[in-house]
Parts: sequence; C-alpha cells; structure tokens
Amino acid sequence: MRSPRLFVVLIPLVLVGGWLMRPKNLLETHKREEASLIIETAPFVDPATFGTSLLAARAEAAQASIPCGEIRGGVVNHHVLASDLLARFFAELARCAPDTKRIIILSPDHYQIGTTPVSTLSASYRVQDGMIQTDEGALHRLHERVSSAVILNAAATHEHGIAALVPFLAAFSPEVRIVPVLISQRIPLQDAEAVAAWIQDEQQSGETIVVVSSDMSHYLHEHEARKYDQKTLLALEEGDRAFFWRATDAFTDNGRSLWIVHAAWEDRVSFRRLGEGISNRYKGSDANTTTYLTGVWERAK
Repeated sequence: MRSPRLFVVLIPLVLVGGWLMRPKNLLETHKREEASLIIETAPFVDPATFGTSLLAARAEAAQASIPCGEIRGGVVNHHVLASDLLARFFAELARCAPDTKRIIILSPDHYQIGTTPVSTLSASYRVQDGMIQTDEGALHRLHERVSSAVILNAAATHEHGIAALVPFLAAFSPEVRIVPVLISQRIPLQDAEAVAAWIQDEQQSGETIVVVSSDMSHYLHEHEARKYDQKTLLALEEGDRAFFWRATDAFTDNGRSLWIVHAAWEDRVSFRRLGEGISNRYKGSDANTTTYLTGVWERAK
C-alpha cells in the first residue's frame, strides 16, 4: 500500500506543473484551437451584382476629383443588396488611404452569439483571389484593454456584419489585415470607453482605420425611414454621441459602435458622406425597408 505522504508530495508538483504549462493568455488558447478556422465569404455576396459593382466603383474612383483628407474611419452597410455602396466605400478608402495596413471592423452581434458585450474572432477569410488575415497582435491588445472580451468559436462564422464586407475590402486592399470585433447593443459604458481607448492606441501609427458596419433604419415605410435617416445623418455630421448611445433599430443597428468611434476621436473629425440608399430601390416592399448611409470621417483641419 502506497504511503499517503507520496500523494502529499505529488499534488503540489502537479499543480505547479499545470500552472507552468498554462497558456499565457486566452488568445493563445484560441489561436491553437482555431488556427485552421477559415470563413468562406462567397455565400455573403451576390455574384450577379458583385463584379459589376466593383467595375463601376473602380471607374468612379479613377475619375474622382474630391481631395482626400486624412481618413480616420468610416461607416458602411452590411446588407449586400446595396453592393454598389459597399464597393464605392472600399474604393474610396483605397484611393484616399492607400498605406492602410489594418482595418478594425466594429459589427453588431446580430445573432447574440457573444456571451459578453465585446467579442472577437480569430480566423482567416477566404475571398475570390486569396485570403484576408486577422491581425492577431491587435486582437491581443484589445483583450488586454477589455478584460471581459471573449473570442468566439466557429458559431460566429455566420456574422454577416463582418463577412459581407470582406470581399469588397479584399478587392481594393488585398494586403490589409482586419480586426473583427462584435459589439453588443447592451455594452456598458465602462467597456465602451475601454474599446475607444484601444482604438486611440491602435491609430497612433497612422496605419489603422476603423470601419463601423451598420445598416440604418429597419422595417419602416420608405417615407418614415427617410425622416429617421435625416436625423441619423445630422448626428453623424455633428458627432452626437448621446444620439448613438440611445439609438434603436429605427435609426441604426450599431449605435453603440458609432458612439465608440466618436469617443475615440473626441470630436476631432468631420464626416463626408459617400452614398445613401434604401432597400426597396433594389427590390422589396415600400412598407418594410432597410436604409443605408455611407461615409468617412476625416481628421478635422
């Protein structure tokens, strides 16, 4: 029969060994678990409109005469019905910010997959001509800033707030890395401020742009939807943080992310509208629409 003393010695050794072999952080664990996670973006685009939208956007960008400011970020739809707006948006980013190395995408958590108000995804996105990679270093820095943030698993591959944008981004900026972040509309102020502080840090180098993935008014008649969009556009132009903190789906499906970027920039930006649209002009009912406002924020002069 073994001596009880042996167990007394072995238990501390096992505990110490386990502690020494632990992952340094949560991100390392998920890197190992999801290093092979590849998200296919083809299901998120409409082949009938994707190519023609890119051609039109390239032609428009080649003839653009509007001077470029220093772009800090932008807002664009994730409803691919309006693929022309997506293509024109990313063509403008490529024209005016060609040295961008990293794009942070703040998306709504449409399916409420995240168990905390801030979620990320470590994955590669397959596009038509290759892969768009996630910037793991920026993800690590976000998790250091926002301790409650979690990394999602493969269940998040259906999040169109990220995946719908990537093929358009890749068409104009194929070397850029992305930082996919899902923001809950229930994010508390403390976490929102922490994300804003992280964005400030990431943009110090001048090589990072923040894109808010957002459709605007939802499920309204066209006449009513356009009235709501006028209020949203005014808030975008004025940097009205209070408006976006309390905004509902009648205005935008990603109000808290719009609050975050304005907090990060501390109102030192000006908004330049790029496009607008409404779903019934593409197809669908006048009585049940989704609207879109796209634009960029440039450093105020």
